[in-house]
Amino acid sequence: MQVWTGPTPITLRHVVVGADSVSGVRTDHYPICDSCRVSIAQAEIDSFRLKPTDSNNNFGTGMIIGLVTGAVTAWAVLLTALGGT
Repeated sequence: MQVWTGPTPITLRHVVVGADSVSGVRTDHYPICDSCRVSIAQAEIDSFRLKPTDSNNNFGTGMIIGLVTGAVTAWAVLLTALGGT
């Protein structure tokens, strides 16, 4: 995933999208420092882009499925909390 917090993108692997931040391992440190995670507050993120997948990597597909599942779940919880059907 490429994340922009200004004019320059940061490319991350092993991305975790939290409620208020996005974290991952910078590709310029991987695999030398797989435990060197960075966390970026969502308020600081200007935009992001999922990099195209290659034939040996289903990261993009998994990320899209995860984002859609999360959005549908959040919508269902919101509807239930508001008393909708």
